[in-house]
Parts: sequence; C-alpha cells; structure tokens
Amino acid sequence: MIPIAVGVFAGGAALIGVNTTFANRKRFKKRRLVEALAGKPLEEDSTTLTQRFIALVAQQSPSLAQRLVAAGLSLEKLDNHYQLWIKRHLDPRLAGSAREQYLQELSAGRELCLSPEEKAINRQMALGAGALGLLGVGALAGLGWIVPVVIAAGLYLTLPIYRVAYEIAVKERRLSTAHLMAVYFSGMWLGGFYVVGMLGAIIGSVAQKVMMVCEDVSRYELVNIFQQQPRSVWVVVDGTEMEIPFAQLKAGDVLVLDVGHTIPVDGVIVEGIASIDQHMLTGESQPVDKSVGDSVLAATIVLGGRIFVQVEKTGEETSAAQIGEILNRSTEFQLSMEARAMKIADRTLWPMMGLGAISLPLVGTAGATAVLGSNFTLNMVWLRLLTMLNFLNVASKHRILVKNGDSLERLKQIDTVVFDKTGTLTIEQPHVIAVHPVGERTSTEVLTLAAAAEHRQSHPVAQAIIAAAAEQQLALPSIDDAQYEVGFGIKVKLQGQWIAVGSRRFMDAENIAIPADMQTLETACSANGHSLVYLAADGELAGILELKATTRPEAAEIVRNLHERGLQLYIISGDSELPTKALANELGIDGYFANTLPERKADLVKQLQAEGRNVCFIGDGINDAIALKQADVSVSLSGATTAATDTAQVVLMDADLQQFITLMDLSHALDDNINKNFNTAAGMSLASVAGVLFFHGGFLLVEVLAALQILAGVGIASKPLLAQENASASLKPNLLTTLGKQQDGNAQ
Repeated sequence: MIPIAVGVFAGGAALIGVNTTFANRKRFKKRRLVEALAGKPLEEDSTTLTQRFIALVAQQSPSLAQRLVAAGLSLEKLDNHYQLWIKRHLDPRLAGSAREQYLQELSAGRELCLSPEEKAINRQMALGAGALGLLGVGALAGLGWIVPVVIAAGLYLTLPIYRVAYEIAVKERRLSTAHLMAVYFSGMWLGGFYVVGMLGAIIGSVAQKVMMVCEDVSRYELVNIFQQQPRSVWVVVDGTEMEIPFAQLKAGDVLVLDVGHTIPVDGVIVEGIASIDQHMLTGESQPVDKSVGDSVLAATIVLGGRIFVQVEKTGEETSAAQIGEILNRSTEFQLSMEARAMKIADRTLWPMMGLGAISLPLVGTAGATAVLGSNFTLNMVWLRLLTMLNFLNVASKHRILVKNGDSLERLKQIDTVVFDKTGTLTIEQPHVIAVHPVGERTSTEVLTLAAAAEHRQSHPVAQAIIAAAAEQQLALPSIDDAQYEVGFGIKVKLQGQWIAVGSRRFMDAENIAIPADMQTLETACSANGHSLVYLAADGELAGILELKATTRPEAAEIVRNLHERGLQLYIISGDSELPTKALANELGIDGYFANTLPERKADLVKQLQAEGRNVCFIGDGINDAIALKQADVSVSLSGATTAATDTAQVVLMDADLQQFITLMDLSHALDDNINKNFNTAAGMSLASVAGVLFFHGGFLLVEVLAALQILAGVGIASKPLLAQENASASLKPNLLTTLGKQQDGNAQ
C-alpha cells in the first residue's frame, strides 16, 4: 500500500515552487503598472525562441515551417479556448461569484485578463491531468513507453521544487522542508509511485491557482487614474475652436472646457471663470472658484462656468499621473501566504528529522519513514489557502471585496486607523444648517430664491440647497431662460429681480457690499469649519446660507466601536484646518492632520509606522493613493476614484463604513480558524508518531490519521463559509461570535 505520507509530502512539496512563480508575476505586474501609467502599450519581445526556430527551419524546408506554423496556430487556438473556459468557469468558482462580480464593477469596462503566469499555471493543470490520464491508459493497454513520458511531465511540473531547494542551499546555506520534499519526490519517481507523484503535482498547480486568487486578484489593469480619458478635446486654433484627438494635445495648446467636463491636463486659465470640484485630488470639501491666472489640475471637474486652459502638462506629466508613479515606486516587501506557511513548516524540519533518526533503530526504515510522514502540519500550507479563500468568499457575501488575502490576516494586528476626511468620514453633499437673511428678507424667501437659481445645477452645494428647499416643501419660481449666466456663481432673473448666488469671491466680483454683521458671521462660521453661499438681489446682499459637511450617519458608531477595541484614530485631510478640526472634535477622533498634500499623507502614515504602529488607512481620492500604498492595510469605498479602489487591498462595495467593523470581525475569526486547524494538525501528528513508535501502527495508522486530519482540516476551514451560506441573516449581527461558535463546535 502506498503510504499516505508520500501523498501528503507530494501535495505540500508542489507548493514550494510558488515563490518563483509569484516573483515572476510581481515583475510582470510592476512592468504593466509603469507602462499603463505612462499610457504606453505593453511591449512584447520582438522575437521569441519559437519564432527563431521556425525561421531556421524555413531556411531548410519552407513546407515544414508552414506545417509547424499551422500546428502552432491550432495549438494557440486550442489554448485560447481552454484559457477562456478556465476564466469563465473555474476562476469564478475559486474566487466566488460575488468577488468576480465586484471586480467587474470596479473594472469600469476595463478588460479582465489573465497574466502570462496564470495562463502557465492553467497549462500545468492541464498537463498534469493529461499525464494522469495517460497513466490510466498505459496501465489498461500495457503501454510501457507511457511511463517515461509521465516521468518527464512530472519532473517538469516539480522542477520549481528542485530549483528552490538549490537556491536555499546555495544562497542561504541551510536545509529546509524543500530538500525533504525534493528527496521524497525523487523517491516517488524512482520507486514507481507515479500516480501519487502526479496527483501531488496537480494539487500543487491547483494550489498555486488558488493562491493567486487569495493573494492578489490582478486580472484587471491596475492604477487607471483617469478612469476614462476623452477621445477628443476642443482647442482654440487661430481664434477658432476645433476638435482634435486627445493624443495630439500638447503643452501650449489652449483647451476649451465647459460645465461637466473633467479636466484632462494640468494648466493655467487664460480666459473665463469657473467653479472647480477638485476634492478627489486635493481633498478640499467645497468647490473652488478659478479665474484667469489660476492653475487647474487633471482629474478635476468643471461644475460651473466656461474656461480656456493653456496646457502645461499632459498624460504622464500631470500631477495625477505623478501620484500614480510615486505609488508604483513605493514598493514594500511583504511575506506572502505561502512563504509564511512554509516558514512555519520549516520549523518542524529538524524535530521531524530527529524523530525519524531516533525511531530508525526502534521501528526500522519503514517505521522511520512513517514517522517522517506523520508531519501533518505540512497540510497547513494548502489548508491555510483554503481557509483564506473561504473567508474571502464570506467577505464577499457581506459585499466586501478583499483583493489581497494578506491584508485580512494583518488586520487583526492593526492598532491605528487613519481616515481621509472628505468622501470617507463625510459624504460629498453638504447640508444647509442655517439661513441668515439680510434686512427685511425672510429665511424662507432667501432659501426659495437660492434653490430656484440652483435647480439646474448638479454639483453637491447646489443639491444641498435644493434638498433644503424640498424638505420645507417650498414652491420654486421659474427662471427666464434668456437671463441665465454661470461663472463663479449663478445670475438669473427671478420675479423681476436679478438674483446672484455664489461665493464671497463672486460677491466681490459683482461689487456686492457685505454688511458688518455678516462679516462677523463669516468669522464665526469659518471658526466652525462651515462654508457660506451668498445670495444677492438687484445688487444688494439678501442673505447667506450656511452649509456644513455632512458626516456619514454611521461614522459616530464606527468611531465608538473602534475605540472600544482599543484602536487609535486619526484624520489626515487635504482640507483646511478648521473643518478638519471640527469633524475630529465632533466624532471624538484622537488626532488630525489638515492641509496635507498627497505625498505628505504617506509620510504621516510612515511616521506612525516608525513609532511602532500598525496602520490601516481608509480613503477614497487620488490624493489618498500613496498613503493607501504605504499603510499596512488599505481600505477604500466603492464609488471612489479608480486610483483609490485599484490601490486599496479592500473595497467596501456598499460604501458603508459599518462594513469595516464586519471586516475586523472577519480578521479575528480567520486567525481563530487557522489556529484551530494548526492545533488539530499538530495533535494528529503527535498521535501518529505515538502510534508508530508504541503501537507499531506503521503506514496503515499514518494513512488513517492523515485522512482524518485532512477531513477535519477541510471541515474547519470550510465551516465559516457553510455557516454564512446557511445562516447569513444570523451571521451578520454578530459575526465573530457566530463564527467562533461554529468553529468551536467543529473542533469538538
């Protein structure tokens, strides 16, 4: 009977080659990042080894070369069909249909593609399955020549094991589990255990596939900061506006931008005035008025007005793209799941070898081999992956996309949570908290006129004013279409009077005097972090609307919950001092940093890490991308900028911060699950060793206990997902308690 120890070691050994595969994959991803940010196509090798071989054959036999090309095209077509099948049918099952759906949502139409490394692993699975099938055919038909073919396929699939063993021996000058696995695999091929060896190779390939899903889902293009660049833009040429392809836009051109346009370049306004929403880039919560001489940045939006912008930087030179470039450069070394699992397995190397040596004179060679095969903790290499995959799917059921499995493990170590302010702790649309009429005007009249003037506008401030009027059920007068002007603010003809609505700068431009008592109000509102919208009628100030950033409804509860867990909380914002301080005081945040540039945000995160803290950063803007990359764990919200959702390791698909609490509970439940599985494996290993040494159980006992340990391990790893699927309603209110009870019951 073939000892189960061989199978166990075979499955574990095949996973050791993952480091090499992932090193290649990370190099590929880095190259894709750089070229995607630069807007360049991915270059391919001009000539491959196959192309050079065919060219050489063509010189000798053109007809043979044509047949080779035809055969190659047929194989390529077959491979494409196979890869497509894997992508459509296997990947969603591994990742979970919910996770795959969320990735599609975040991709915003971008192609979900398999990397060359993923395709290679898919081919390895097919090769292993084919070789296993050949073994069956050979056994039935008595075809002896199939065995060398299968051995060659097996050696090819397990080659990374020998490579890793060699590199560890030469570079690190130490022994590891890799060497033990290399010996066992060699023994399998030499000893005729072809079926078990090939099964181990297949298990290893499948495990690598699972690991790619768990560690980092990268089947879509990363860091597409601009989301969608325009295909064409309007520029002024010799006094005439004309449309040109965006790719032809160059420094010095004058770009024409109207309401609703996303500014695709960095530049300077040479004509016109406009209200610009740049909170995704700078973090400022309110629109900013811009006029001639002011700079504008790529990825910001024209809310009102019409401007002519002289182009200074395009494409990869813009501030937004530079943020992406810094993001790409700021790499950090993180041990992946399989490396940590193998590191733990390496700790058992010498104890198991010692036990094997001690048992050799007691129970003989077979018994000593059985003792070595009793190291069931090696199963944790792939059981850890299965556990992680199940928890990723549990997270998906809660509409939480965890793109990097490491982040879910690290979350339990977090002691500091840093929030971006605008768009994270607050929502985009502010709300009107007071209306201050001037003279004989009433607050109702001022709000009615302001809402009527703004009712065609879609920017957050306008929507806040319209919502306040709707709440009071105010009837809005109609606007004379011929008397409608948009600039820093809005000028309309209403009820026979000119109404101007906008910022203080707009009032100054219109020569509207501000009474002394209103100037006092300005000072008080500024101290509270509130913003003001001014309304003038026929050249005189009629009233001021006071607006406050709208705090997320769940923010206070989130802060309270995190404080109860003993976490320190900070706000890092690009917004000004006063509104940032006001929000921190309102929510009871431990500290804050205001007026923070994107690069500085990352520096502050690094500073907290230098103090020995494990930092989780939660943000939503382009200006948060570098800080998200620097943090130990990074979280963004669905609907945030593409830079944020691409960079973040976790995306809350409901854009609800309550999901972060669920995520924290999941992290602790994951840790409990892994520990229970490891303890089970260790206990079964000790029982197996004792059985071999004291009861002469031999391989039969090892087989039985190994099978029981695998079944128990799969059960423990799968229990949370089964519990979620069968009782999702009861799981959500108290996730950690429910998972803990389920796992305790399983362990018992």
